[in-house]
This record gives sequence, structure tokens and C-alpha cells, in this order.
Amino acid sequence: MSDNGWDHPQTITFGANAMFNYRLCVGLIESGALTQQQAATIMLAAANDVRSGTEDGVSADFGEKIASRYEVFAGWLLGKQTNF
Repeated sequence: MSDNGWDHPQTITFGANAMFNYRLCVGLIESGALTQQQAATIMLAAANDVRSGTEDGVSADFGEKIASRYEVFAGWLLGKQTNF
């Protein structure tokens, strides 16, 4: 059975945190507090932080999976339709 990235508590926790951060950025975009570009930059910075913080040892694979999710969310934020 292949690992889908959600079979370990570590990836579940980080994945839930990434989704929360995405939804928070969406809310801030919709309220006008952030631009889409600013929100995407925040998500890319988070991806880089996760990647650099987990580059050694067993966590490297988990870190890469989570960092790639943050990068996907950054792309989603750039493509988000705004309400204004």
C-alpha cells in the first residue's frame, strides 16, 4: 500500500495547520487586510521554513510533503477570485 501522506500523525497535524493558514489568508484577503500576492508570499515563506526545519533526518520526507502543500496553497491564493 502506498503512503498517501496522511497516514502519519505528523503529516496530519502539519496538513491541518497548512489548511488553517490557507483559510486564514483567504479571510484576510476577503477583508482587504492582505493582497493575494502578500498571502501567497506568506505561504511560500511557510513552505521554506518547513523545508529548512526538516531537511535533516527522518523528517525530511514529511517536511517535503508539507512544504509542497504550502506551495499548492500559495498557487490557490494567487488564483482566488476576490469579492471586491
